[in-house]
Amino acid sequence: MTPGSKTGPPAHYLNISQGVLCREPTRVITVLGSCVSVTLFSRRLGIGSIFHALMPQWKVQENGQLFNVFKYADSAVEAQLNAMHELGVTISGLECKVFGGANALFPHEVSVGDRNVRSALEALAAHKVRVKAMDVGGNVGRKLVFYSHTGDVFVKRLNQPECRVRRKGAK
Repeated sequence: MTPGSKTGPPAHYLNISQGVLCREPTRVITVLGSCVSVTLFSRRLGIGSIFHALMPQWKVQENGQLFNVFKYADSAVEAQLNAMHELGVTISGLECKVFGGANALFPHEVSVGDRNVRSALEALAAHKVRVKAMDVGGNVGRKLVFYSHTGDVFVKRLNQPECRVRRKGAK
């Protein structure tokens, strides 16, 4: 099954500041620039989740006010891990992948994309979640297709060929 095929699981389009946990097979599609996405997958339960965060840290932006948790990388990781935990998924039972954080505008400066990725990785590390694969940084956006029931993620860097992201060290 290819990411653009008309057969297979139903498609769900994920916008900025959204997250989804899929209990049924779903093809989740999103496009990232400086934003960051984290996918979590439980092979044991066959469920997956993904978010599309716009900014790195909620405490810096919201001053303790109520907010959309998926707008910020750190709070999105927390919400995503809590949702998986409520379904009985343990940290050791997760496959985690991280994407995004492009810096197309000012390549020689620390960008919001860099900060988004760093914030997501720090939040994951705080929970001892091991990242199995990532495709981050650079100066082009990415289109992701995440298959919630297999954990597979296909990445198309904008204006470049499509590829499947594999585990670190996999051939």
